[in-house]
Amino acid sequence: MGRLLTFTISESQDRRATGGNIMPKIKIGPISLTFITIILACLLCLFYLVQSNAVTTKSYDIRELESKKEQIQEENERLQLEAARLQSIKEVEEEAKDLKMVPSKKVDFLTPSSGVASK
Repeated sequence: MGRLLTFTISESQDRRATGGNIMPKIKIGPISLTFITIILACLLCLFYLVQSNAVTTKSYDIRELESKKEQIQEENERLQLEAARLQSIKEVEEEAKDLKMVPSKKVDFLTPSSGVASK
Protein backbone atom coordinates (compact mmCIF):
# COMPACT_ATOMS: atom_id res chain seq x y z
CA MET A 1 0.00 0.00 0.00
CA GLY A 2 1.15 3.46 -0.78
CA ARG A 3 1.05 6.38 1.52
CA LEU A 4 -0.37 9.75 0.59
CA LEU A 5 1.65 12.74 1.64
CA THR A 6 -0.06 16.16 1.69
CA PHE A 7 1.64 19.49 2.20
CA THR A 8 -0.40 22.36 3.57
CA ILE A 9 0.58 25.91 4.25
CA SER A 10 -0.60 27.13 7.55
CA GLU A 11 -2.18 30.57 7.90
CA SER A 12 0.88 31.94 9.64
CA GLN A 13 3.18 30.80 6.82
CA ASP A 14 0.79 32.30 4.21
CA ARG A 15 0.79 35.69 5.95
CA ARG A 16 4.56 35.78 6.05
CA ALA A 17 4.73 35.11 2.30
CA THR A 18 2.45 38.06 1.41
CA GLY A 19 3.91 40.48 3.91
CA GLY A 20 1.42 39.93 6.71
CA ASN A 21 -1.75 40.51 4.64
CA ILE A 22 -3.96 37.79 3.26
CA MET A 23 -5.02 39.89 0.25
CA PRO A 24 -2.60 42.31 -1.39
CA LYS A 25 -3.64 45.98 -1.44
CA ILE A 26 -4.77 47.61 -4.68
CA LYS A 27 -3.68 51.18 -5.14
CA ILE A 28 -5.87 53.55 -7.17
CA GLY A 29 -4.45 56.85 -8.31
CA PRO A 30 -6.37 60.07 -8.99
CA ILE A 31 -6.43 59.49 -12.76
CA SER A 32 -7.82 55.98 -12.35
CA LEU A 33 -10.42 57.26 -9.89
CA THR A 34 -11.50 59.97 -12.34
CA PHE A 35 -11.71 57.44 -15.17
CA ILE A 36 -13.82 55.06 -13.03
CA THR A 37 -16.12 57.94 -12.00
CA ILE A 38 -16.65 58.95 -15.64
CA ILE A 39 -17.43 55.35 -16.62
CA LEU A 40 -19.94 55.01 -13.76
CA ALA A 41 -21.60 58.31 -14.73
CA CYS A 42 -21.86 57.15 -18.37
CA LEU A 43 -23.35 53.82 -17.27
CA LEU A 44 -25.87 55.66 -15.10
CA CYS A 45 -26.86 57.92 -18.02
CA LEU A 46 -27.16 54.92 -20.32
CA PHE A 47 -29.39 53.16 -17.79
CA TYR A 48 -31.58 56.28 -17.54
CA LEU A 49 -31.91 56.54 -21.33
CA VAL A 50 -32.85 52.87 -21.66
CA GLN A 51 -35.51 53.18 -18.95
CA SER A 52 -36.86 56.42 -20.41
CA ASN A 53 -37.08 54.84 -23.86
CA ALA A 54 -38.92 51.82 -22.45
CA VAL A 55 -41.44 54.04 -20.65
CA THR A 56 -42.03 56.13 -23.78
CA THR A 57 -42.55 53.01 -25.89
CA LYS A 58 -45.03 51.59 -23.38
CA SER A 59 -46.87 54.93 -23.28
CA TYR A 60 -47.18 54.93 -27.07
CA ASP A 61 -48.47 51.34 -27.03
CA ILE A 62 -51.02 52.22 -24.34
CA ARG A 63 -52.30 55.20 -26.34
CA GLU A 64 -52.59 53.06 -29.46
CA LEU A 65 -54.50 50.35 -27.57
CA GLU A 66 -56.84 52.91 -25.98
CA SER A 67 -57.61 54.34 -29.42
CA LYS A 68 -58.34 50.85 -30.74
CA LYS A 69 -60.54 50.19 -27.68
CA GLU A 70 -62.59 53.35 -28.35
CA GLN A 71 -63.07 52.36 -32.01
CA ILE A 72 -64.23 48.89 -31.00
CA GLN A 73 -66.64 50.32 -28.41
CA GLU A 74 -68.13 52.70 -31.00
CA GLU A 75 -68.56 49.85 -33.47
CA ASN A 76 -70.11 47.70 -30.73
CA GLU A 77 -72.67 50.43 -29.96
CA ARG A 78 -73.46 50.82 -33.66
CA LEU A 79 -73.94 47.08 -34.03
CA GLN A 80 -76.18 46.93 -30.96
CA LEU A 81 -78.39 49.67 -32.42
CA GLU A 82 -78.50 47.85 -35.75
CA ALA A 83 -79.42 44.60 -34.00
CA ALA A 84 -82.19 46.36 -32.04
CA ARG A 85 -83.55 47.91 -35.25
CA LEU A 86 -83.54 44.58 -37.06
CA GLN A 87 -85.15 42.82 -34.12
CA SER A 88 -87.92 45.43 -33.96
CA ILE A 89 -88.69 44.97 -37.66
CA LYS A 90 -88.74 41.20 -37.22
CA GLU A 91 -91.02 41.50 -34.22
CA VAL A 92 -93.46 43.71 -36.16
CA GLU A 93 -93.48 41.25 -39.07
CA GLU A 94 -94.00 38.30 -36.75
CA GLU A 95 -96.82 40.10 -34.89
CA ALA A 96 -98.48 40.89 -38.23
CA LYS A 97 -98.27 37.23 -39.23
CA ASP A 98 -99.70 36.18 -35.85
CA LEU A 99 -102.66 38.53 -36.44
CA LYS A 100 -103.04 37.01 -39.94
CA MET A 101 -102.39 40.30 -41.67
CA VAL A 102 -101.27 40.32 -45.26
CA PRO A 103 -99.41 43.01 -47.16
CA SER A 104 -101.66 45.28 -49.20
CA LYS A 105 -101.54 44.98 -52.95
CA LYS A 106 -102.65 48.49 -53.82
CA VAL A 107 -102.37 51.63 -51.75
CA ASP A 108 -104.84 54.47 -52.34
CA PHE A 109 -104.14 57.96 -51.04
CA LEU A 110 -106.93 60.45 -50.47
CA THR A 111 -106.44 64.03 -51.54
CA PRO A 112 -108.66 66.78 -50.17
CA SER A 113 -110.82 68.00 -53.07
CA SER A 114 -113.27 70.08 -51.12
CA GLY A 115 -112.65 72.62 -48.44
CA VAL A 116 -114.95 71.02 -45.88
CA ALA A 117 -112.25 70.03 -43.47
CA SER A 118 -109.71 72.71 -44.32
CA LYS A 119 -109.92 76.34 -43.22
